[in-house]
Amino acid sequence: MKRYTIALSIIIVFVLVLPQHFSCNKIDLKREVLLRTGSTEDITYNSAKLLGTIVDAGEDNSFSEYGFVLSSTGTPTINDTKLIAGTSWKSGAYFANISGLSGNTDYYYRSYVRADYGDVYGNINQFTTEVSPNATPPTVITLSVNNIAENSATAHGNVTEDGGATIDRRGFCISTDPMPNIDDDLFSENDSGLGEYQNFFTNLEPETEYYVRAYAENQMGIAYGDQVSFTTTQGGEPVNEWLHYDDGENYDGIGLVEDGNFDVVIRFTPQELAAYAGMAITKFRIYVLEDLSIDYYVEIFEGEQPTINDLVYEQLVETPSATDWTEVTLEEPYYIDPSQEIWVGYYVSGSVAGLYPAGIDNGPAEAGYGDIIGTGNPIQWGLLTNGGIDGNWNIQIFVTTEAGEEVQMTREQPAKPTRKTEKGSPASFQSLNQSAQ
Repeated sequence: MKRYTIALSIIIVFVLVLPQHFSCNKIDLKREVLLRTGSTEDITYNSAKLLGTIVDAGEDNSFSEYGFVLSSTGTPTINDTKLIAGTSWKSGAYFANISGLSGNTDYYYRSYVRADYGDVYGNINQFTTEVSPNATPPTVITLSVNNIAENSATAHGNVTEDGGATIDRRGFCISTDPMPNIDDDLFSENDSGLGEYQNFFTNLEPETEYYVRAYAENQMGIAYGDQVSFTTTQGGEPVNEWLHYDDGENYDGIGLVEDGNFDVVIRFTPQELAAYAGMAITKFRIYVLEDLSIDYYVEIFEGEQPTINDLVYEQLVETPSATDWTEVTLEEPYYIDPSQEIWVGYYVSGSVAGLYPAGIDNGPAEAGYGDIIGTGNPIQWGLLTNGGIDGNWNIQIFVTTEAGEEVQMTREQPAKPTRKTEKGSPASFQSLNQSAQ
């Protein structure tokens, strides 16, 4: 009992002494302006009524003006379009009318007050003006057709004006008859909006004249560009080739130093692909050294230094063969567009430390082409040669000009997969031979 009495006495003494040694600074709290951006009324193609509220005018009501700021992008400030609703103290709801807007356009706005201590803003709201009664169908140009081969060609177009309304879709119509249209002929859909675009047509007939027109559509209708004609090249003997950088023999295996996932790919640039325009990749051949508890997915990326968003094809390898070649037939053929760089290979999912599943040859490496490895999320790309390993991945792809029943006029790819977070970095791999040393 005495122990508690002594402790309490010490606390009382401390509290009594404390004010004699410390002093407090007085802090003056000032109530500032509080704003709320309201809704929008009376929206037309070129005007609108903006609503707002000064919830709290602050302690001294010291501001010079209030109103709205507006822009067609992101976060409007006092440096954008400014609508002054008042210049003296006001608490409560207010509004401002704005005119001279563009039809069918997104606008962002918010309340503001110019106080003596700085500009104060409310929350951001958005509205879209109506389509102008003077809107017209868009303007689209058929630019050219190139990369013409026996069974394929690439069409180029440009939507130069939207006509005052949103471009909902754009593409090309193609036919062996003049003046193709989307009601009667084959057509592609290539995104939306203004600007240049292209489409890679496949499964064309050799030595045949085709007619192509670009098209674009908005709420006012469909517009077509001028007609462009071209003739596919002469047909020859069917091409069936395996493309690869390795020597066809397995020499070593690569794995991560920690548990994780990684990509192994080989790279083909437009220069390497020029002779294979329009041909289809229909099969993969890969050499793996481990198959227990590991999943393999053949994959195709498009573009230079691709990200996961550039992964356009992925397919599970159903029955991989350990320490042997595994041949995988693609569920859908991938048609080679010579304007696109492609990175092809496979994704190793669930590798653990001490396993070396990805097979390579004995070199010499085609550095930057036959020895690319990717780890992490987002993917970080590196080279085996940077890790002191001189070899090419045992990856081969089969290209052919022989059309099958699955071939379609416009290229279609499976939906892009979503991957989980991965471990590792481009430097976190080693070979089976390195481990044995």
